[in-house]
Amino acid sequence: MNRSSRHIGTAAILVLSAVLPMNRQLLQAQYQRSCSGESRPGAFAQYYLPQTGGTQTLTIDLPNSTRWSVTNPARISWITINSSARGMGKGSFTVSLAPNASSSCRFDSLSILINNSQRLPLHIWQDGLPSVKPAGTVVNLPPIGTKADVAGTWKGTMETQTGPTETTVTIQAGAPLAGNVKFDNGFEGEIEKAKLEGDKISFEINIQYGTVSFAGTVSGDEMKLNVTGTTGNKMTLIAKRQK
Repeated sequence: MNRSSRHIGTAAILVLSAVLPMNRQLLQAQYQRSCSGESRPGAFAQYYLPQTGGTQTLTIDLPNSTRWSVTNPARISWITINSSARGMGKGSFTVSLAPNASSSCRFDSLSILINNSQRLPLHIWQDGLPSVKPAGTVVNLPPIGTKADVAGTWKGTMETQTGPTETTVTIQAGAPLAGNVKFDNGFEGEIEKAKLEGDKISFEINIQYGTVSFAGTVSGDEMKLNVTGTTGNKMTLIAKRQK
């Protein structure tokens, strides 16, 4: 006789199917589990339970005329049978499971007596603690979907073709981005075509000799910008927000 059934309980999804001599069914259970690949032969059922423990419902599925009872003969310390663990045919019982403080999957067996004549193990598998990645460097990034705070006055010095040039970038609060850039050599321009995406910023200004473009990142009170001058010359500006 072949029988299969599906039960959704507190432990997982249970799939049962097997054959016993003399028209009695011996059923094997397999839960969806993270104790991946763990199994031992010769059991009436194998249950895969969560690391957190707690109350779990275990299901038994036998023909209507088949008596059964479940005991804990080994007195397993981390498993306690709560309800009356006996019945006829289909039924269930609950166990209290202690949390598994180990990172390894742990195993033990209860015992089921079928028709007062055949005793078989119920294998219990419990997940271990999740793996913890080694600590590394923590980098504080803006949350996804947010933009860096760039409002304020930023000052820095960059090397130009004519020597060090002190640069002041003033950005107004609000959107769209607006402000101006002033160089200590007398040139200045209004911020145009500004974009701010997360911690990335770009903009340009127009001065007497052409366009100067800026692109880079903002981290707290520091702005690192790659600057392209009017002749295509490349410069770097690291500016600090003034308090």
